[in-house]
Amino acid sequence: MEDSIKKICYFGDWDRIVTCGKTKKCKILDPENDMQTIAVLPDHEGTILNSEYLPDPYNLLVTSSADLCIRFWNTVDDEFQLTHHEQLDASQTALKFCDKKDVLFTASRTGHITTWKYGYPPDDSSKKKSSPFTNKVANPRKFNFNFPLDNGTRESFYRQKTFQLHEDVISDMILMPKGERMITCSLDSKIKIFDIEKEKVRNVLTGHKQGVFAVTWSSDYHFLVSAGFEHEALVWIANVETAPFKLRDQKKPHQHSLVNVLAVPNSPQVITADHKGMIKIWDIRTFQCMQTMYTENNLPKNDYKSFYLSSFAYMPKRKQIVTAGKKMHIFEYERTQNPMCADDQPLFLALYNPIFFTFITAAGRNVKIWDALTGSISKVFKNIVESEITALCIDDRCRKLFIGTHKGSIMCFNYSNGAFVKSFVKHDAEVSGLMYTDEEMKLIISTSWD
Repeated sequence: MEDSIKKICYFGDWDRIVTCGKTKKCKILDPENDMQTIAVLPDHEGTILNSEYLPDPYNLLVTSSADLCIRFWNTVDDEFQLTHHEQLDASQTALKFCDKKDVLFTASRTGHITTWKYGYPPDDSSKKKSSPFTNKVANPRKFNFNFPLDNGTRESFYRQKTFQLHEDVISDMILMPKGERMITCSLDSKIKIFDIEKEKVRNVLTGHKQGVFAVTWSSDYHFLVSAGFEHEALVWIANVETAPFKLRDQKKPHQHSLVNVLAVPNSPQVITADHKGMIKIWDIRTFQCMQTMYTENNLPKNDYKSFYLSSFAYMPKRKQIVTAGKKMHIFEYERTQNPMCADDQPLFLALYNPIFFTFITAAGRNVKIWDALTGSISKVFKNIVESEITALCIDDRCRKLFIGTHKGSIMCFNYSNGAFVKSFVKHDAEVSGLMYTDEEMKLIISTSWD
């Protein structure tokens, strides 16, 4: 994946991923076929900012770009023909379709919300309909396009009304399950709950000190979670006027601004990620971090400084997390065949690490680290060695992990992130035992069937 990808959008009804970025090209990827590129939309006149999918009977992909345009693409048979486009007064940074109201909402960098309805545009469709929220703005800029402008003689989505909701860029918006209310967040640091029917703001949440990038709603547990420039996501309890809770991992907190937050459907889990590639899985019931992952491990110092995780998405159908940075990574949820067991394969060994308050277990070629306080998995090092693990020990500082294998290899790994450190002289047969001695000479003693 190119560095220019700034946002990835996954649409479950369509089972497609859409990439947005500075290349002015929009890629449609198929998760079913190893992220194969199905189509590349023609060049936009500006950076692609966001996208939204309108399911049957419309079957449209909507894209917004920095050239102040909204474009509607036909997705039937993966043809992606441009069916309609409109210029607006400002670039649209967030898009959301409400199937229950049959309305498309777009949000702009000036803090305005525009509603779109499907049908034959009225004669005065170019003018904003009167509304207590209507804002008068200057005429849109003119661009030279390679396709003709629509003349309003066919059914399409047309602008219904525009109103101002925030004082700065609206970065994200979501719809409540019943489609009666919309939640928006902005770089003005405010989160607003908007009543769609009555066209009025129901509540303003002011807990962030800086801009807010993303909001997500946990339908099962009725929590609203928001993320922004701060290093912690905030959890808001529905219909309760209390200060928000902070999702903060005391042991290994986020140390950079968050890029997104997503609630996993039909689960108490919430996913956060910062722009340096740290991903955390939280249990919304206890506000505890259950697992920490990294999109990039062992990057050279110069590469780490320039690395930037731009976006991530969750695919419920496959239980996968997709991230976009220098490369696209896919993290797959692993469920044991027997939920009552720690692993599908027989456990070879379990050790306790008193420094980190964790247990480490080895099974097959995999190593798992468990939080001793919560009993949850904190890290999984899958296929860490080339053959079955037969011996394991840790050093006196509990910071290094030594593994012996069925093929006679002995290797050292970093306990915190599973990074390879070094290898030792190989045995001719299976390693049967490892012991670390912290006497005057720090040694690893190994035994083997050779």
